[in-house]
Amino acid sequence: MNPAMAPAAVGTIIQYAEDLAELPLLSVIMADPGGQDPREEERRLVLQRRADFGSEPAWYAAKGVGVSAVGPDGVEDRTHYGPFLVIWLPPAVEVAA
Repeated sequence: MNPAMAPAAVGTIIQYAEDLAELPLLSVIMADPGGQDPREEERRLVLQRRADFGSEPAWYAAKGVGVSAVGPDGVEDRTHYGPFLVIWLPPAVEVAA
């Protein structure tokens, strides 16, 4: 996250996907909170950062599918680039908005 930014709190808008790595595990965000994505299934997509079964932390959609899917060419397709709305943080990190 940009060092000039205050720590993320509920209601924070994060502009770039690279900055999401600064959020703690179990944080919940909404990708494309303004509903601008041309693909209906990508609008207002709620994601949670988890490290299931000891894996590397990743963002998972609430519907149980990973935020990145393997495309027909076998390469992961990462479609969300921001903005992202922080809607929940683990209690130890949550700051009043």
